[in-house]
Amino acid sequence: DDCFLFADLTGRGRREDLVVKDRYWNMWGAAHDGKVLWHWAGSTGHFPAVADVDGDGRDEVFVGFALIDHDGKALFSRNPEGAHQDACYLVRPADGKWRLLFGNAGIHCLAADGKELWRHPLGEAQHVVAGRFRAESELQLAVVDRTPEPTHRRDANAWAILYLYDLDGKEI
Repeated sequence: DDCFLFADLTGRGRREDLVVKDRYWNMWGAAHDGKVLWHWAGSTGHFPAVADVDGDGRDEVFVGFALIDHDGKALFSRNPEGAHQDACYLVRPADGKWRLLFGNAGIHCLAADGKELWRHPLGEAQHVVAGRFRAESELQLAVVDRTPEPTHRRDANAWAILYLYDLDGKEI
């Protein structure tokens, strides 16, 4: 009831299956015909992301602290320590290596096996997207830090800061 995504969980070559989650702790995979394929319990956060990360022709679901395979089994799971993700993004640049990005009290970049490649603490990283926003590199990561912390406030009317990072986590 909190979020749903189209995914290819059954290997039909199209995203016509569903991933459905509640507010923070449960997620289900459902086939295109409505049959529930699996249930996963853990820190789902707000906005998962889907992609065929392992190359088997079926999508995985990234929820920030875990990567869930098409069959509902966790490929990796990290201890969320009471936290949740606010936004996820999956990207595979020209080097062929997946970057699994998520925001919460910072921006985190993980490898496909769950190893943390880099992170930057922020107030509340609500959104993260990858794109070519500047010409000098292949890809950049835009992050919106929407924070109630006075030290992050730029002026009397601004409660959000837009950050831009390169693939190695360097702030641009």
